[in-house]
Amino acid sequence: MPARNNINLVGKTMRVLEVLAECGGSTSLKEITSRVDLVKSSVYRILFSLRELGYVEQKDSAGVYTLTWKMHSLLRKGGRTSRDRMRGQGGRGRERRDAGL
Repeated sequence: MPARNNINLVGKTMRVLEVLAECGGSTSLKEITSRVDLVKSSVYRILFSLRELGYVEQKDSAGVYTLTWKMHSLLRKGGRTSRDRMRGQGGRGRERRDAGL
């Protein structure tokens, strides 16, 4: 059962992040809570964890949360793999691989 709980938590966390993104990267705890259909305490704990990890920040005491540069940098990476990055080096990746590097 613990694995299922972890999957549920990840799903809830992703919903919170999706709402923040849909709201332009910044919105209130109250708005997030209403849109993810979770109790306020659960949303707060998720946001607290994301804040501790550096993915969101609380701009003011009014409860407005904003995605940070760390979260935006993940989005910019766009899921590119190391193989994709090597291809972007103008073939140098293949040369390095062929040379055993």
